[in-house]
Amino acid sequence: KMTASLSCPNFMLVALLLLLKMTRNAAFDQADGELRFNEYTMIMSHNSAANKDTADGDFFKLFGSDQENSMYEQLTNNGVRGLSLDIKLDYSDRSRLRLVHNPIDYSDFETEMETHLVRFLEENEEAIVAINFEVIDDSQAAIRSTILDNLKSTFSNLFVNGVSLADMTFKYDNDLWKNLPEWPTLNEMRSSGQRLFFISRQ
Repeated sequence: KMTASLSCPNFMLVALLLLLKMTRNAAFDQADGELRFNEYTMIMSHNSAANKDTADGDFFKLFGSDQENSMYEQLTNNGVRGLSLDIKLDYSDRSRLRLVHNPIDYSDFETEMETHLVRFLEENEEAIVAINFEVIDDSQAAIRSTILDNLKSTFSNLFVNGVSLADMTFKYDNDLWKNLPEWPTLNEMRSSGQRLFFISRQ
């Protein structure tokens, strides 16, 4: 009969690993505060919303998934600070957006942002997150304009500790930054509350 025991040194090693896991993200977000944003390197997951958690057992969504974990888990446990999202207009309700990966529709954009991004930002007040939007089906200017309007509306309707995501978005022409000769530091961005950085094609 085989038995397993955990010796004192091994126990201490396990405890240390657990402590490192718990503090990893806090250290990640606080250590480089004097770096300017353009000097900062972050991990960005590809097709972040196309993941096995969101797929929830659906064969086609599992087949099309690029990520193992939910966006919240990517941000919380995997050190990710950048989300790459493919979005398109919901033609059944043109006031909403869908998160997709090629032809596969994964979920409602606003619901996923509230479930994963808002939760993470509430729990991690030092975190700075970048989101790269790839707009699908944007060949028509009117459709693209509607999508961008929906993005603005969504981020005006979602709140982190009473502050809308729209107000948390970095604005390069804000009075805070317009007289700076170069990019703000991460700590300056945190102090301003502008902890979200959006990237999209014009």
